[in-house]
Amino acid sequence: MGKSSGHIGGGSGGNTSHNSREKFSFSQVFFDEQNQFDKNQKDAMKMFRDLLRERSEKYTERTGQKLQKNSVTHLSTIINLLPEHELKDLDPIVEFLEEKLDTKVFQTAIHRDEGKLVHKTTGEILTSGKHFFADPKTKEHYFDKEYTKPLDLDEYKVEKNYHAHIEFMGLDSDGKSIRRELNKRFLVEYQDFLAETLGMERGKKSQSYNKEQMKKINAKLKKIEEYPTKRDYAKAFNKVAKDLGYFIDKSKKTKRLDTHDFKAMKARENEILAPVLAKQKDLKAEISKLRAELKESGAGRSEYAELEQLNCDLKAKIKQKDLTIEELKLSVSSLGTEKTKLQDKIKEKDLTIEELKLSVSNLGTDKTELQDKIKEKDLTIEKVQENISSIATEKTELLDANVNLTQKVADAEEKLAQVDEIAYKKVESGNPDTESIEVEKVPYKNLYEKLSVAIEEKKERLAELEKELEANEEYIVRLDEGYSQLEVQLFGKDEGRKIEEIVGRVSLLSTVIEKASNFMKQTVEQFVKYFSTRSEPKTDENELKSDSKAKSKVRKNH
Repeated sequence: MGKSSGHIGGGSGGNTSHNSREKFSFSQVFFDEQNQFDKNQKDAMKMFRDLLRERSEKYTERTGQKLQKNSVTHLSTIINLLPEHELKDLDPIVEFLEEKLDTKVFQTAIHRDEGKLVHKTTGEILTSGKHFFADPKTKEHYFDKEYTKPLDLDEYKVEKNYHAHIEFMGLDSDGKSIRRELNKRFLVEYQDFLAETLGMERGKKSQSYNKEQMKKINAKLKKIEEYPTKRDYAKAFNKVAKDLGYFIDKSKKTKRLDTHDFKAMKARENEILAPVLAKQKDLKAEISKLRAELKESGAGRSEYAELEQLNCDLKAKIKQKDLTIEELKLSVSSLGTEKTKLQDKIKEKDLTIEELKLSVSNLGTDKTELQDKIKEKDLTIEKVQENISSIATEKTELLDANVNLTQKVADAEEKLAQVDEIAYKKVESGNPDTESIEVEKVPYKNLYEKLSVAIEEKKERLAELEKELEANEEYIVRLDEGYSQLEVQLFGKDEGRKIEEIVGRVSLLSTVIEKASNFMKQTVEQFVKYFSTRSEPKTDENELKSDSKAKSKVRKNH
């Protein structure tokens, strides 16, 4: 089982193209297995720049200062792997780094094309990219970079260096540097986690003296300032430690899994991945792109002036060899971001204008709908007025009919008085013929019954008219409540007065009908009272006279 190992150091923009193998490397010497990566150089660096911009802004918000130029914004870890490991096996490690360091990983990769050769006879070790090389076209191996000195691969044993690269931000979410978190305690926890997660043997932990041992050693030593030099103090310290049996020989450092000498590899990678300085032609190309974008977006003079100022500043940095390609793209990207914000504001204003236009259109529609409702209301009021007019006409006819009924009642009373007079004379002459008198009363009684039925019908119709008038009055009130506000909105308060006038006329009409109903009621009561008192013939002369006076009084009242 291989030993686990993970080394963290500073990264640069070239790492991403190296990891994705978009940039050629002499350390690539084996072609029988595929490398893996989750993002190409373009996508990885875009994610890095976006994250750097966000975290730089957080730093500025927190401190009121711009991010320092010497800040380490890019970190990289190289991890030893076994042949069977895949990209998915790196997911727990990514989560560990992001959670523990509050960072963000923007690229992961696995390399299976590097390693070393061990001579089968002599044991000589050749390291890829340093002692031997491979022509990517022919896949043949050579001792030199010019591919002129062939190497017989059959004479060597191949030992591949399976390893992973993880690129992550050097700033946390608040813009603070992560380097301060990479202390011994974290690195020990990191190595433990790698061994457990990848199923590999844990490398030996570095040894040191414990507190009890240090106490016993220092008890036999003089104070450090009493020794001529620190070297003399170290010699005395080691001698006492050996005498006590505690000595730890730190000159023999314990190796983790050899990634064919990690330090040499890091030196070679730093040489290969050294930041590429920007040139004037690179600046010209980027400025031309941005100028075309500004022209397309319809930018004004201020935007072009800002672009020219940036161009001058970057030219000066290039002359001083103080600008890398990565920094150049980040600077141009920042200006592009401002342009994007401007375009967003313009789109937002355009959207606001469209919304206002839509609101105006809706207002016109609402006004049309209000006018339609007013017209509908006016038609409804006309129908109600027609109904009221019809009721008034029928009321007039009813009142005329009441007059006719009153006249008929008067005629019936006169006939009954004549019959009574005849009956009275017969009684005086001593020939009372009550049977013939009753026969004589029959037609008048029938007339009374017909009149009573007619009066009841008129009373019922009057009640119906009252209900119709009440319903029309309530309906007009509802119209008044529901549409008066619309009339005020479109025409002012004058139109609203129409409903008030109609309600007033309905109220007056209701009063008139109520009076007519009371009159009919009184008339019926008098008829009932009169006929109930005339059920039997009167025999007393005084009674007949008083009755005649009462009938005259009734006719006068009518």
